[in-house]
Amino acid sequence: SEAYPDLKANQGFLDLQAQLQKIEEQLLGARKYYNAIIKSLNTIIEVFPSSLVASIFHFAKKPYLTIEEEARARVEVKF
Repeated sequence: SEAYPDLKANQGFLDLQAQLQKIEEQLLGARKYYNAIIKSLNTIIEVFPSSLVASIFHFAKKPYLTIEEEARARVEVKF
């Protein structure tokens, strides 16, 4: 937005910024929720007696969702 100072005053641009922020927050919330579910699942798989059922049905621990640094970088929005 520094390259386009008049855009900051534009309501459409401000709305876009707000929408992008909301999407980032939703993605963060979804990742946290997913990892919480995986933590719960992995704990259940490890704890007796559910570990017996997990071994019978070949349930395996699942990896946490991790985001590489490249993907975490801010997305450049071009106009």
